[in-house]
Amino acid sequence: MQPKQPSSSGDDNNNKPSSSLSWYPQSQDDQAFLDLAIDEACKGLKSGDGGPFGAVIVLRGKVIVQEHNRVLSTLDPTAHAEVVAIRKACEILQTHQLQDCFLYASCQPCPMCFGAIHWSRIASCRYAATSRDAALAGFDDQLLYENIRNMEHIPSTSHPRKSSFAWKHIAHPRATEAFQLFAQLLGKGKTKLY
Repeated sequence: MQPKQPSSSGDDNNNKPSSSLSWYPQSQDDQAFLDLAIDEACKGLKSGDGGPFGAVIVLRGKVIVQEHNRVLSTLDPTAHAEVVAIRKACEILQTHQLQDCFLYASCQPCPMCFGAIHWSRIASCRYAATSRDAALAGFDDQLLYENIRNMEHIPSTSHPRKSSFAWKHIAHPRATEAFQLFAQLLGKGKTKLY
């Protein structure tokens, strides 16, 4: 089944990324794609697949992938929504570089997902809920952030790659909806915090 599509212009004939962005989302696109990511997060929670996180990858205004966290169903601690979506998008597009793609996440990605987003060269990540919202729901990455900050300095190579990646928090009225559903399901013993 094809996911519902926000209204936007896109090229139906070619899904392969090109060297420059040919489409840039408008604010109504951001809201619609974030709705899809939040819906996906709730879908994953209800199915018992994992935590309250969803991700959507968009190429030229068209949804390529909609995924949710699958940590519990796969017993894979790396099966975060963003990582699962990136893997699937790379497979669909037959490339390891998604430089023309936008990732929409129901929540600000964790450090592991940020690394995957960085290495896949995704143009931009837009997210609804913040890392603080995630921490309030029990998904606190603060210790990981502190460990990263405290790592021994690693010198850069002689040819450092400059990143054109852009984070963007989008205020969204449903930003914490998946966390509210998570709290309800947790209270009923239908999911667990990991």
